[in-house]
Amino acid sequence: NGVAGFGFAFVGTMVLAATLDPATAVAFMIVPMFAVNVALVGDLTREELRTCGTRFAPLLVAALVGTVVGMALLDRIPGA
Repeated sequence: NGVAGFGFAFVGTMVLAATLDPATAVAFMIVPMFAVNVALVGDLTREELRTCGTRFAPLLVAALVGTVVGMALLDRIPGA
């Protein structure tokens, strides 16, 4: 995942979206990306996991808030 990183999700979603609707393409990409990330987290020691949790907690909170706000906006925008 470190070599492919964000590109795998981006390119994979675009390829799937060429044949499926975008929402379905995103749903299909969530499964393999989640599996890869769970495997990567499983390789961390407890200390590394604690360090990552502390370091990325603000990012996770911001992502959660942004997701909720974004979904609310999409729900209210006509034709979105």
